[in-house]
Amino acid sequence: DFLHHSEMAAYLGAYADAFGLRALIRFGTTVERLEPVPNGRWGITLDDGSRHSYRAVVVATGAFWSPRLPTYPGSFDGEVSHAHQYRRPAPFSGRRVLVVGAGPSAAEIAVEVAKVAQRTFMSVRRGAHVIPRWLGRRPFDAKDVAPFNRVPWRLLNMTYRRRVAQEIGPAPASWPLPAHRFLEGIPIVSSDLFPALRRGDVLVKPAIERLSDDRVRFVDRSEERVDSIVYATGYRISLPFLPSSLLAANGRDFPLYRRIAPPQVGGLYFAGFVDTPGGLLPVVETQAEWIAAVLTGRLRLPPPAQMRRAIKRAERRTRQRFPDESPYSIRCDPHAYRRLLKSD
Repeated sequence: DFLHHSEMAAYLGAYADAFGLRALIRFGTTVERLEPVPNGRWGITLDDGSRHSYRAVVVATGAFWSPRLPTYPGSFDGEVSHAHQYRRPAPFSGRRVLVVGAGPSAAEIAVEVAKVAQRTFMSVRRGAHVIPRWLGRRPFDAKDVAPFNRVPWRLLNMTYRRRVAQEIGPAPASWPLPAHRFLEGIPIVSSDLFPALRRGDVLVKPAIERLSDDRVRFVDRSEERVDSIVYATGYRISLPFLPSSLLAANGRDFPLYRRIAPPQVGGLYFAGFVDTPGGLLPVVETQAEWIAAVLTGRLRLPPPAQMRRAIKRAERRTRQRFPDESPYSIRCDPHAYRRLLKSD
């Protein structure tokens, strides 16, 4: 139901071999610069100094590789790392560890580290809904398919909330409850977090107010001595090879037509720059079909002004699922988004 990363890598390798893709890939190569060149083409400069030009370029580096680190008043003397660097809990054995964040990575790391650490804290700025990995004997998203995921939003939320409550019971008293509906935002998918909180293996703390040597002060005026801080605070969209004057992101806002094509430049496309509940590969597969349709002429892009107007109108279910996000956000409902691409 939930693949180990080695199984995922094996699948991708088998896919590449089955379709003869390895011969088309240059491994161990860094793109230093990507920029428009005359004749409407794109120039690429590689780390070996060579230059190449192409009619079209698809950027598929993804949005989750450049860690976003918060800043706080004061300074911290202990070890600091980001969830992006986390591999296993052993280095935290016997230490007092603070995990900062209220997302899936923060929950997984806190639960794992708590098995070996002297004490584990989890700093949560705002509440989040928690969904167990399994509902009964089936994965939590087994029914996240049409037509069930197209029922009215309030009814869908009510049904899912009741089913989850039957499985994991009420949230522990220490866990802050969110103000939004159950399926709004990105939930924490974990069958282990609430049991760890109830056992006292993980202690919930509010947001950080300041750092002071080996101590952390929180907004409720409490303090804890901490040896290591792990920031599970997300990522920033980074495109170091593109001129910032050409295209840049602002937080999670990345204005692209259909979350793929920038209206102001032609021949440039993005795949995988979305943040959706559930798996990314089905979304990327549909994006790839859409891009292929454009490149082969089966799908014609509208004029730039029309593209900009379309960017401002997120899919209805996306607006319901992420009511606090701007229309330019990379967050979206995967089903509504894929239906839109397929309708194109």
